[in-house]
Amino acid sequence: MIFSSKYQIDIPEVDLLSYIFDISPDGSQPTSSDKPVYVNAHDPTQRMNRAELEHKIKSVAAGLRHVFKIRDGDVVLAYCENSILYPAVILGSIASGAIFTGANPGYTYAELTNQLTISGAKCIFTDIARLEMARKAAKAVGLPSTSLILIDSEDETTVDGVLPFQSLLKHGTYSWERITDPKVLSDKTAVLNFSSGTTGLPKACEMTHRNLVANAEQSVHLDRVARMRKNDPTFATNDVHCAFLPFYHAMGLITFCLNNVKKGCTTVVMPRFDMKSFLGVIQDFKLTYLIFAPPVVSMFVKTPLVSQYDLSSVKFLTCGAAPLQADLEKRLESHFTKTGARCRQGWGMSEATMAVSLYRPDEEPVSGSVGYLVPNMQLKIVDEDGKELGYDEEGEALLRGPNMFKGYYKNPTATKDSVTYDGWVKTGDIIKIDKTSLITIVDRKKELIKVKGYQVAPSELEGHLLEHEGVLDCAVIRVLRDGQEHPQAHIVRKKPDVTAESILAFMDKRLSPIKRITGGVIFTDVIPKSRSGKILRRLIKDGCKDPSPRLSEPSPGSPSMCFQELEGSINVECNSSITQDPPWNKDESHALETDSGAQEVHTNPRLRYNAGPSARSHVLYSYYSFLVLDMSGLEPDDVHYLESRSCLSVPAPDALDDFVREYFLHVHPGLPLLDEAIFWSIYSGDQEPQCESTISLFLLQAMLFASCSCQFVPFSTLKSLGFTSRRNAREKYYRRAKVSRLTHKSGLGKDHVSNAQGALLLSYYAISQDRARNNSILLATAIHLAQDAGADQFHKRSDPKSPLTNKLKRLWWCCIVRDRILPLGVRRQLQITSIDLNHGHLTEQDFEQEIQESQVYSTQNKRNLIQLFTSLCELAIPFTSVIQTVYGTGQSGIDTISPIIQNQQKISESIRLCEISLDAWFDKAAIQFPTPAGIISSEKSLVLYTNLMYIYYYSARVALYQYEAFVISLASPGVGLYDRLHQIRGQLEDAQLGITDNLKELVQLKVARFLPVSIAAYAALPLVLHILDVKLAKLPSQTARKQGRLNIYMETMKGLHNLYDGIDDIWACIRGAMDYAISGTRDTSSQQPSLNLDNALCSRSTDALLAIDDWGNFLLREPILYFRLSRTLDLSLAAGHYSEDSSLTVLLRSARLPSPSLVFIEGDGYGHAAESQVLESERTCVDEKVMSELGDNHFELTTQIFNEIGDLDGYDFGMDCLEASQPFDAFELNLVDIETDETSTEV
Repeated sequence: MIFSSKYQIDIPEVDLLSYIFDISPDGSQPTSSDKPVYVNAHDPTQRMNRAELEHKIKSVAAGLRHVFKIRDGDVVLAYCENSILYPAVILGSIASGAIFTGANPGYTYAELTNQLTISGAKCIFTDIARLEMARKAAKAVGLPSTSLILIDSEDETTVDGVLPFQSLLKHGTYSWERITDPKVLSDKTAVLNFSSGTTGLPKACEMTHRNLVANAEQSVHLDRVARMRKNDPTFATNDVHCAFLPFYHAMGLITFCLNNVKKGCTTVVMPRFDMKSFLGVIQDFKLTYLIFAPPVVSMFVKTPLVSQYDLSSVKFLTCGAAPLQADLEKRLESHFTKTGARCRQGWGMSEATMAVSLYRPDEEPVSGSVGYLVPNMQLKIVDEDGKELGYDEEGEALLRGPNMFKGYYKNPTATKDSVTYDGWVKTGDIIKIDKTSLITIVDRKKELIKVKGYQVAPSELEGHLLEHEGVLDCAVIRVLRDGQEHPQAHIVRKKPDVTAESILAFMDKRLSPIKRITGGVIFTDVIPKSRSGKILRRLIKDGCKDPSPRLSEPSPGSPSMCFQELEGSINVECNSSITQDPPWNKDESHALETDSGAQEVHTNPRLRYNAGPSARSHVLYSYYSFLVLDMSGLEPDDVHYLESRSCLSVPAPDALDDFVREYFLHVHPGLPLLDEAIFWSIYSGDQEPQCESTISLFLLQAMLFASCSCQFVPFSTLKSLGFTSRRNAREKYYRRAKVSRLTHKSGLGKDHVSNAQGALLLSYYAISQDRARNNSILLATAIHLAQDAGADQFHKRSDPKSPLTNKLKRLWWCCIVRDRILPLGVRRQLQITSIDLNHGHLTEQDFEQEIQESQVYSTQNKRNLIQLFTSLCELAIPFTSVIQTVYGTGQSGIDTISPIIQNQQKISESIRLCEISLDAWFDKAAIQFPTPAGIISSEKSLVLYTNLMYIYYYSARVALYQYEAFVISLASPGVGLYDRLHQIRGQLEDAQLGITDNLKELVQLKVARFLPVSIAAYAALPLVLHILDVKLAKLPSQTARKQGRLNIYMETMKGLHNLYDGIDDIWACIRGAMDYAISGTRDTSSQQPSLNLDNALCSRSTDALLAIDDWGNFLLREPILYFRLSRTLDLSLAAGHYSEDSSLTVLLRSARLPSPSLVFIEGDGYGHAAESQVLESERTCVDEKVMSELGDNHFELTTQIFNEIGDLDGYDFGMDCLEASQPFDAFELNLVDIETDETSTEV
């Protein structure tokens, strides 16, 4: 039986662009209007009306044809998030004669490359956030960088061949070809919508002009009918929509780019979704029409934020992309009782352009149904044998109509499999239709899994799983939890030691987040198949009791909901993260193992407890009586969520012993947050009555992470836990601890001390591509929690000798120390801005019990380490003054010129006080902790932390004296200032030598590999200056000596580079600072304050001038270049990325020209006459404000010095690989691990 739509209409025989712009919705000629069709939700001043959109479309079309030679049949791809320019890209591409295809902005490299390969795109529109991914994928398919267009560029400058969008619009306009030939309209492809079809990798659905116009007209006609039935010509007109669903998606394309433009509706564009912003858009823009996907509905009905916003403008509600549960539908409508808005569901598919069945806007919806066939559509329902069924009979839907696709692009085999000989398209959906023609979806497609509105093909996931070396056979099925679908993997292992962790990590690296195995991993003995080899998924579903925790729809404000918001689960992949999810959302979608007959279920960590700790690598936290987690305030869904992320699991006893021991051996000495004696008593169960008896799970997870941050935990231990590398273990425990912290963020964990301790340990971790300054945030969190616990007021407690007071005192001093080391390295401001000396220092007596009862150190070694830390606490006091003096003002922590000029006397006094306090500390410390430390002790931790402490000390002196030199250079000229600068040069050289000597000892004793990555920030400036030393040396003996010192820094940086991607970024900042120091600004119209040291130098005799043979003389002779270099480097470290110090955009007339010695730097010497000639030219430059010809040549020679640094590439830093970025605010990691031979039992 064939079911036909109750509406039969005439489809206009025109091309898509003519349909939109030349014919109004009622069939008359359209009129111009200033009403915007697109508005930027975040910046309402960015808007576009129909006329502006049409002009931009024609400009895009002209640019594509002129620049990229786009012609009929070529493909243009967009890989970017929503913006008001996106529709112009879609329609402009079609207007140029091209075929448009949009890629999911969340695609990985492999997925984007696949779409480029299938489509054969000639050019790519992308945005800044996705530029590097687009560049890599383009290169993989043979497209040059010149094939890329940057849609969100702010100017017209072409960078590395990438064309700015504005430049594309500079080639006039091109009017599209008007097409009226029905045959051409039915054959000419306009859009490729990628769909998973029913099997295999994504395929490209060819949507012709006829398909697109038909589907748009089918929807528009329903609005016309509604207006006629209500006898209201204004009904369902002038609606205001919000586009958070992506434009490239079929629903976004048809609704927001075609229908709304044709009808003259306003679409408010959200680049990415978050609930608070969405509610604000509804209220501020008076939205009338809301289009949802089920995950957004789930989030909407459960957030308490809804009650805070005015929703009275909303008249219409539509939900698509996946079926919506009845209870969610009712809860959604309950928020709009004042307006009477009803939720109408629809049914659609990519192969149908978009819509198959809809309700008219005036029809009363029936809960659970998806409306009626759109005009001119036909439907057949067949059983498994192909027999046609009738009313109220369930079967597979077959469709036919003018909106059904042309076929799969360049894939006739797939087209033949999906379309019958007489033109019926197989949907795979199980539906039924009643006698009123109302359609109900009974079951989802037999194989496809609908994840957040997207189709995921099990066969694609199976193909990837089978490439895992430990997988013999597999099947992926769909599991439902709270109405949401999740892929679940059933796996036959080749070897019994294959873990869920390794499989999930393998898959996460290959696929985008929507394709992750979030339904769990089940190990089984066999995959049921038919005789032909087809997987019998129904048998798997029927025989598998779903063991997985529910992962969706947690209660509002709960931890899991917080994380769903953070990880962009409702964003429909329109987030700004391309290659990575937030760091705590990877590799944790499974839980632990258990034996269950033929299957091992990797989804419920509670089951591990039954297996016994000796049989498994991890156990539930509740196995240990000393671990505590207050879950009384958590909803069951939230507990399941924590379980699914393995946050409730910890290593089994033998492995945990290793972690705890290594923590107190190597982490604890640098930050003794815990009382080791008390911890061991709790850990062993030997604590006295009335004493502490438990440890926070969050704190223990943070300790596990910290222990993985060094290489001391035997790799055999990590391997036994299922980790593939030390980095893998470190990242896993970091993420588990971060997720666990949600219970405390939700106010459920009231142990502020443990929470602060855990946050402080987590602040040692730096995450690649994370520009949110996560470590600074965690440090601030730790400080605030410590204050909430009263740690900053420990001295006011009535029981000064109690264990709690001791714990608070330790915690606060650890926060202080941490808050000094981090800002000093990355040139930032303090968070704890003062230290009340009346509070009392940490002393050896505060650790006496720990010293006597340490289980990892002898009493004397433990005492020495404690004394070392208390000395570091004392050093934190002068550090406070140094950091506030040098980095204490200015948004970035780097001072600007004007405040310095206005407060020179006060600054000089502060510098002297800082110098005195540093000297006093050093005089005491040098007696107690002489160097080289390796001569005094063979204990590695003592040697390491002693040298680290002195590196911090000398770095503070470098910062202080360099700042003083800068202040002097801004003062009025005078011989006295020059003499003082001479003294500072010597003090700077002594401090730099101190850093070098301490690093040298660590390198020689092979302890440098345990340095925290913060040393990269501390070593950045000394490294630059030692490079200069080598390049400026004139004699072979000088070169050899200076090269030896430079080698120390190179070896240190090489070791760090082997461990951390962020070292590439530091090197990029070094090179950028050097380039800027030489090029700088040449704008002679600038009115910036000038550096006056040159005048003082030019007034001195020739005999007093020093040849530039080291960086100290470089400071004296070329201060402009020196401070451009050093301050730009400082600013870059403070900002977390390369940044130029614009405050040094000084007048050229005030900048000293390169010295005469540079002219002969490659020669044997220089003559007095030449020097005199240059000096004369310098005076001319200063006095007459012009640059001489000779000066230009000198400047070029100075540039050559820096360019010659390229020969240091022999050190093989891998500096060309700058794709991975690491924030600079997080340099203070714990002792790092070396990624060497991870197959060995011990590293």
